[in-house]
Amino acid sequence: MAGTSVAMALMTLGSASADALIAQWITQEDRAQFSKYRRPEARAASLLARAALKALLAHQTAEKSWVFSHDSTGKLRVTAPGMAGMEGSISHSGTRVACAVSRVGPIGIDIEAHRPRAYDAIARYGFGSGEQAQVTRLGARAFYRIWTLREAMGKATGEGLALATDGVDRVDPSPEKGCWVSQPAQGPAWRLAHEFLEPDYSLALALPGRAPDWRPDAIVRVDLPG
Repeated sequence: MAGTSVAMALMTLGSASADALIAQWITQEDRAQFSKYRRPEARAASLLARAALKALLAHQTAEKSWVFSHDSTGKLRVTAPGMAGMEGSISHSGTRVACAVSRVGPIGIDIEAHRPRAYDAIARYGFGSGEQAQVTRLGARAFYRIWTLREAMGKATGEGLALATDGVDRVDPSPEKGCWVSQPAQGPAWRLAHEFLEPDYSLALALPGRAPDWRPDAIVRVDLPG
């Protein structure tokens, strides 16, 4: 993971590889922690996200003894003996689970299944005026692109929904997908990436700050062994 590269993995709930990851990486303590979720699908997605992040961290560092916690903002923290500076993020929606790790500072990932929603109303509530205009003009694809990028930013900083719905323009009107550095009119620069996945998902990454080598090959897609 040299330079500004990050590693990312995607999994599908109920797949053989997902079930194998859970069997390999999930402890009784993990199961007890996520037993609070009443909906079986939410519990299963959380367990798979935890297993995938453990596997991805082990794949990138060869260290298996990771401890997961949340700081005062609710931001996920990952620590292990002798492994300073690692950052991780997870997300799940529908049947898809995504996770990412970075050695170059905070990172946020978000995945969302596209479904009918009051796009314009949500945009008016939480987006900047320029982003609202994108949604009005382009509809659902613009909404989910902006929403997932804003969610990823909120995860990276630890501000969560407070940033995702702060009414400040944060997402450029282009490109629709790919990897780019954004410099909004207000606030700091961001390294962003977004893609549309089949069937009807948006996937976004966000890292604060600029970097000259932030480009598609800085994002390493890892196929996790089950």
